[in-house]
Amino acid sequence: METSVVKSNEFEQLLEKINVEREIAKNSELNIERRFGILKAISSVYFFLRVSLGMPYREISIEEFEVAEARLKLIAQKEAKKFWPRFWNALGVETWWNYYLAHDYFLDSNKKTVIGWWDRYPRSYSFCNKEADKIMNALSTGTVPPNARELMEAIFEKKYGT
Repeated sequence: METSVVKSNEFEQLLEKINVEREIAKNSELNIERRFGILKAISSVYFFLRVSLGMPYREISIEEFEVAEARLKLIAQKEAKKFWPRFWNALGVETWWNYYLAHDYFLDSNKKTVIGWWDRYPRSYSFCNKEADKIMNALSTGTVPPNARELMEAIFEKKYGT
């Protein structure tokens, strides 16, 4: 009987170790970077929906995000094929639309585009050290949906698992 108690304690220690490791992995720098990239992608797509399509400020589902993202990529591909983007790209200068195609989110700079005036990411994106909790305080009705956190976590889960 004594051995089962010891094994139970050892098993509980193993479970605790696994829980700690899971938390560390969840908050690892790579996952923070991934979440930040997803949030930028959400902002880029939400900007497209709000500015180009005139959508009112509201939550969006992951399905709506994916449909809008696919359309935005088509627009980016079309824009990247135009003369000036190809010209600058041939000289090694990454254009705004080529940047979007490479990274799945807009470059953080002011730009007049075919879908509207992109006025950068919310200001606090630059000052939050990429921590998701602080990023969520950057809510901007033009680029961040009210359900940004839930949407970010759903996309993260779909893309990378737990």
